[in-house]
Amino acid sequence: MGEHHRLPPGARIKVITASGSITVIGEERDDVEVEPERLHVGLSDDAHKLEIKSKSGSISVRCPLGTNVSAGTISGSVRLQGLLGTIKASTVSGNIEVEEAQGDVDARSVSGSLTIESCGGECSLNSKSGSIRVGSVGKAARAATISGSVQLGTEGRGDVEVKTISGSITVRVPEGRYPRARFRSLSGRMHCDCPQGADFEVRGHSLSGSMEIKGR
Repeated sequence: MGEHHRLPPGARIKVITASGSITVIGEERDDVEVEPERLHVGLSDDAHKLEIKSKSGSISVRCPLGTNVSAGTISGSVRLQGLLGTIKASTVSGNIEVEEAQGDVDARSVSGSLTIESCGGECSLNSKSGSIRVGSVGKAARAATISGSVQLGTEGRGDVEVKTISGSITVRVPEGRYPRARFRSLSGRMHCDCPQGADFEVRGHSLSGSMEIKGR
């Protein structure tokens, strides 16, 4: 059993460690459980954040459904499971995985991959050399990588912009939504197998990669 803490209404959880992985699980509960024990845990001065800090070692947090989360580590991975609110996550050398976010997702990694299963709000994703995969994003989405591929599923209720140097781009759109597709590339090509229209824009930028837009 870990330490238990009360979470003020509307407060965000902020988890920081230098060299370990971070796991945050949203579940049916009314408190926050933190493992291991004896970490630095406290409310910020404005009482808007419950801060959980460690210089090294992995951290596991269980929190109420829909909690807003910020998580950052240098050399570990970040796994955010269950239903959470808005999410901000960053790592230098690890992967970032998000199962379900009700709100916006902002995720950044230097060498790791980014996997977002479901985002109800907007997505802003950036990885230098890792791949990016989004199962479903409810609103606008921006994704950028240098050498990794990008696979993104959109609900068609916001514009999509994807930038890559050499990776491929795949965007999946729902039936009944008709995108206006724009693609700029030095040597890559675009293929769109769904009817185009003016419901939302899909913009792709690549030096040598291709872009494909598919129905789903």
